[in-house]
Amino acid sequence: MSTTDLLLGVWLGAIGGAYILYGRKQAAPIPLVCGILLVVEPTVLKGTVLQIVAGVALAALPLMRR
Repeated sequence: MSTTDLLLGVWLGAIGGAYILYGRKQAAPIPLVCGILLVVEPTVLKGTVLQIVAGVALAALPLMRR
């Protein structure tokens, strides 16, 4: 595990945690599910490029669904 993967996991986990809190407070299922997937995604996916692409897609999904 490289430093890039570690820092990427921290950033994606922080964004995911914010989406989880927002989704739970607003009773919105899409931000909640995207937040859970953002928290779990760095441990499941290996490869920096794959993590970045999946992370950006999951982070942008709740914003596009407004």
